Amino acid sequence: MNALFEYYVLEHPVLGALAVLLLGLLTAEVLRRLGKARPAWLALMLTLAIGVAIVVGGNSVATPKEEMTRATTEFVTGVVKGQPEVVARYVSEKVLFRTDGRVNLRLDRAWLVSVTSGLDGAFKSHDLEIIDALTTNNGASGQTRFLSRAELSTENWGPIPSTWLLSWRQESGKWKITAIECLTLFGKPASEEWVNWGNRHRR
Repeated sequence: MNALFEYYVLEHPVLGALAVLLLGLLTAEVLRRLGKARPAWLALMLTLAIGVAIVVGGNSVATPKEEMTRATTEFVTGVVKGQPEVVARYVSEKVLFRTDGRVNLRLDRAWLVSVTSGLDGAFKSHDLEIIDALTTNNGASGQTRFLSRAELSTENWGPIPSTWLLSWRQESGKWKITAIECLTLFGKPASEEWVNWGNRHRR
């Protein structure tokens, strides 16, 4: 029941409102055929009011998935624009870095902040697509997976596709990234080349 409420009311309120309205229309039609015009009208007005309440309420309350998705967009944008203060705000002190499942213990939060400091102007263009987001531990943690298409200012390779997985956890009421994993580069299992590229931009 909680999953249905979250899906139809919080994540897709328009869809939930349409479902309620359809139920109201069917109920009103049944009552009309039974010769109960006034109850039919009341049923229709009631479902319309409920539908409006679902849309208004659903759009005003952010689910953990929506919060993680928004945080993912802000974090990635911060990296691309070379904004270390944004990266520092979202990354946990004990973040782990992985490349296609392999942990790289040489990398830490300070490394990423340092790399980001050298990325201002490094990208000619960038496109971000959130692939999926899931929550665990009753919404206190989760993961987001996204596709990045980045075009470097110093190269003529065109957009470079890569996929990434971010692990999130609530820390003192704020979403923090606890793990960053590069899954693929150029459509193939990721190598440490992204780390080498990052090292060349450290400040």
